[in-house]
Amino acid sequence: EFVNEEVETALRQAAWERQMGTLDQKEMEIHQEQMRIMREQFAAFVRDLNALREDFATLTSTCDLNFRELKDGLDKEKRDRQVVHGTLQERVSECELLPRELKFAIEREQDERSAMQLRLERRIGDLGDHDAKIAMLHQEVDRKLDHIRELTDQEREIIHGK
Repeated sequence: EFVNEEVETALRQAAWERQMGTLDQKEMEIHQEQMRIMREQFAAFVRDLNALREDFATLTSTCDLNFRELKDGLDKEKRDRQVVHGTLQERVSECELLPRELKFAIEREQDERSAMQLRLERRIGDLGDHDAKIAMLHQEVDRKLDHIRELTDQEREIIHGK
């Protein structure tokens, strides 16, 4: 009877050790799968971050080009306006216009200036839209970087914690 108990105890101990070995193996497999998933996620975030950087560079370049074009257009319009203004002053000082003709010329000039003012305001509004897009891209990059840092910290905890 004592021998049977010893055999039974040995069998239970062997079964328990097999189960422990299987659990250790499963734990290792789970850990390896977690590491693989984390590497894939990290690679995806790096790709997304690089894509955002490219988009940001493109948008910045486009904004710079649009700004230069707008500035050149504004400078040209300013020169044109100065020419028109100077021409009007010369005409008024050189000629004796009838009050009605003078009134119509001034109204036309005011209409042109109003139209130019509207165009300038629209272009300035376009620049504001570009600034908003750049700010949104900055926020998106910061959010992705924070997420990558969190993943990196988690990966360190998993690697060094076990």
